[in-house]
Amino acid sequence: MLQANAAKIRLVAASMGLALLAGCVTPPPPPPPPPPPPPPVVKIIPPRPVPPGGAVPSMYVPPRDAYGIRQTVNYGLSTPQTVWNLRSALNVAALNCQGPQYEALIPAYSALLDNNKRELSKVNSQIEAEYRTTYGRTYRDELDNYMTRVYNYYALPNAQTQFCNMALEISNASLLMEPGALETFAVQNLQKMEGVFNQFYNALEQYRIDVAAWDAEYAPPPPIYTSTFAPTAGYGTEAAPVTGVPVTGVPVDGPPVVGQGAYAAPAPAGIIAIEVAPSDAVDGQPDDAAVEGSTAEGDRAEAAPTPSFTQSAPIVFVSDPVVEQTESEDEE
Repeated sequence: MLQANAAKIRLVAASMGLALLAGCVTPPPPPPPPPPPPPPVVKIIPPRPVPPGGAVPSMYVPPRDAYGIRQTVNYGLSTPQTVWNLRSALNVAALNCQGPQYEALIPAYSALLDNNKRELSKVNSQIEAEYRTTYGRTYRDELDNYMTRVYNYYALPNAQTQFCNMALEISNASLLMEPGALETFAVQNLQKMEGVFNQFYNALEQYRIDVAAWDAEYAPPPPIYTSTFAPTAGYGTEAAPVTGVPVTGVPVDGPPVVGQGAYAAPAPAGIIAIEVAPSDAVDGQPDDAAVEGSTAEGDRAEAAPTPSFTQSAPIVFVSDPVVEQTESEDEE
């Protein structure tokens, strides 16, 4: 008995000792906190592309042919027209290009005209002959319209800076041109002048591509408009009733009026029809005066007796058309 109790005491003491030892053991450290979330990605929106030279986005751009050549006013020119169009370009530059850096344009253009009078006169005659052959009597109007387009083409404000710089370069080169070399000089340098406008039109086409891509990537979606108006009366809808006293058409018992498309129907019950004799009154005569030629009793219709009626029944008067005599008939 004593041995059993001692064993229990030892077991309890051992358990308490283990519990005390477990309480003295240092607990493990807590797990490290989760890493912070990555910072949000900031989407940098580049500025929206702008058209070159402040041009209107919908500005007309001359198309290209199958070989990639842009079909401007300088497309497919004859040699005389090439010379004349280069002269026109230098003329526009001398008038429009302002500033101290362009002061040499006017003297150079004047020298080009003075040194090539005979060649320019010949070129002008050749151009007129070409237009006369193509258009006949209207050649002058066609030529004037075309040259107006040429001058407006060179006066394009969106490419004015590049145009003036190229015109200054060509004008300086014209001072070194040998006599009789005007046609060769024009063919070579008109291509340079045309390159200025091709560069502008290419930039405008590229702008349209870039702005379309920018809008697809960064532009907000277009707003959606909803209508809050109620449907109007029409097919499949019922209009609101109209309040008030209804207006009823009353059919007339008698012959229809010629030309009116009237319809004669028997008078409904409760409606009294009174026949009225045609009037033979004439303007300027007393009411009891008879019209000449109508004094016979047989010619006058007897008035129908006045029937009795009540206020609740409407009255409809039926009368033949009244014919008024003219003054000429009265004199007869």
